[in-house]
Amino acid sequence: MLPFNISQARRPAIAARHVLALVSTIALAACQDAPTEPRAQSPQPDAILSGGGCGITACPPPPPRIAYVRYFNTIDSIFTAYPDGSGIKRVARGWQPAWSPDRQKLAFAGWVGGHFQIFKVNADGTGLTQLTYKAVNHQNPKWSPDGTRIAFEGNVKDTTNTDIYIIRADGTGLVRLTSKPAWDGQPTWRPDGKYIAFATTRDGKSQIFKINVDGTTHIATKMTYNVAGAYQPAYSPDGTKLLWTTVESVAPPAGTPGPIACGLVVMAADGSWVRWIANGQTRCYHGSFSPSGTQITFDAPVTVNGVTTEHAFIMNADGTSTRRLLPTHTYPDWDPAWSAY
Repeated sequence: MLPFNISQARRPAIAARHVLALVSTIALAACQDAPTEPRAQSPQPDAILSGGGCGITACPPPPPRIAYVRYFNTIDSIFTAYPDGSGIKRVARGWQPAWSPDRQKLAFAGWVGGHFQIFKVNADGTGLTQLTYKAVNHQNPKWSPDGTRIAFEGNVKDTTNTDIYIIRADGTGLVRLTSKPAWDGQPTWRPDGKYIAFATTRDGKSQIFKINVDGTTHIATKMTYNVAGAYQPAYSPDGTKLLWTTVESVAPPAGTPGPIACGLVVMAADGSWVRWIANGQTRCYHGSFSPSGTQITFDAPVTVNGVTTEHAFIMNADGTSTRRLLPTHTYPDWDPAWSAY
């Protein structure tokens, strides 16, 4: 409101100056902070908790899932479940499941026309897509840490030699990573995406090697020197440790706790130390770290009433607190793979 002692004649002029000043202020502010595109609004928290969401903070993500293979209606099929054994879901027919980093897809080996081929599928079972088609075997797929590529073992270029290959997630851009006259298989990506570790018989008995993914060296470096052989490498989520499998049942090295080393070995990724995991099992295969790196999934034989079948297990990374993933189920389940967060 204007002061009462200002004459009626001066009010329009003063009012006009106020309007002009206001317009100038708005124009100046627009010039100083003129967004080139609309500002994105903050996402609303996910309402996944019963009774009304998570308040002002985003809900925590659901727990990771474990994919595994089960013999189902005379067919080997891929299932997923939460680590407590709940939420079981059949996804696809196949073997050797591997999660994409975002937990939205699985890559796996499927049997088509007398050969294994690489497939991908959404975690809910939709969107099944075949990625390889050559009349040779392609197996053991693993997603790159950024989710754009998939490594696998196969003999695409030479039907007498198995090597490591990489394709884009849509099946294009095939690249041959190894080419030695030996079996190179079971690839796994280092979490930084710069190297792939794999098992190979190029030195006779299988050992773990690693190779630069961008092809700058083309030279694979030996990582293990185990006299019994080394297979099935898997990096820890932080990339500092490497898990691998050796012979079925062995007496543990001196200093290893427990009566039996189950065949899983964890070592520093730089080779500075090696530790055998002893958990009382006579065999352990297909080790996979949990997203936190504190637990490991694996499969091992279970004998009930004289019948031995493979089953998926979970244990602490030091070998303690071993338990079956699905303790009440009698059918075999194997090849467990833990998803990332």
